[in-house]
Amino acid sequence: MCEVLKKRVSRTLEVADGVAFDGFGLGNCYVCHCPRCEGIRRGTIATNADLSETEVVARMSEESLVDVCRVLCDHAKSVKSQSIVMNHVWPPSRPNLHYGNCLRLDYCSQTISWFYRSNWSLQRVEFEASELTRVEDRNVNAFVPCIGLFDDPHLVRSAARIAKELEIARTFGGGHLAF
Repeated sequence: MCEVLKKRVSRTLEVADGVAFDGFGLGNCYVCHCPRCEGIRRGTIATNADLSETEVVARMSEESLVDVCRVLCDHAKSVKSQSIVMNHVWPPSRPNLHYGNCLRLDYCSQTISWFYRSNWSLQRVEFEASELTRVEDRNVNAFVPCIGLFDDPHLVRSAARIAKELEIARTFGGGHLAF
């Protein structure tokens, strides 16, 4: 799988200054069921009686997300050393709500304001931004707050609400914003 993704990164860098990934781990659909991963999982379960199958799946899934991201970032830098590599991590993925801070990237955009009903409260938006700032590791990547918007009538938020979300992003985003 990594070879296919590396080729896509290479093709992208032929026409762009960087690559942006989107939704690694989205919706907790992060378990690979290919024969290789299934074999590793069975072996890990068999040799680690102290871990439940759920714990093994969670550990392997996060490790594979982190590893694929590292491989693709390293590849992008080998193709074009000055390329920018970023990812957009969607709302928190269980069991590790902060796995985005483990992804080797230049920037990790993480959603602080969701755009589907029901909207997150402003307190939740501020909590997400402050928590993601708290766990940020600049040696791995820089946190970029993301505010999502849609113009569908049932998803529109007021200008005052968006202004408050932008203020929260400015407070916690270190000058960065994904919109």
